[in-house]
Amino acid sequence: MEGKEKAGHLTDDGPVEDDPTFKSWDEEDSMIMAWLWNSMVLEIRDTCLYLNSAKPIWIAIEKTYSKAKYAAQMYYVKVKTMLAKKGTKTVTEYYCNHERSIALPSKLVQLYKKMTKSKK
Repeated sequence: MEGKEKAGHLTDDGPVEDDPTFKSWDEEDSMIMAWLWNSMVLEIRDTCLYLNSAKPIWIAIEKTYSKAKYAAQMYYVKVKTMLAKKGTKTVTEYYCNHERSIALPSKLVQLYKKMTKSKK
């Protein structure tokens, strides 16, 4: 959509019907609706055939199948984290070493709390 400069049809509201640009916008939107429907399997397409423009189709599909969106973002963060460095260590190595130094006192606090509760 970005390459065709049509992404606005997925995110923005179109012009009102009496706007002079409405006719061309409506024709483009119909084309984009067809692109969207033709990219879907029949079972998914059937759920959004009644929608009247590309934006509500996009929103319905995004809400229903948004895990893919978050999976892509999580993958991006994971790759960036793996490549990041803190000194000579990867962020993962640094965090794991740092976490161990925090975990021991935390476990001691938990053990102390258990011991003091059992004495009461």
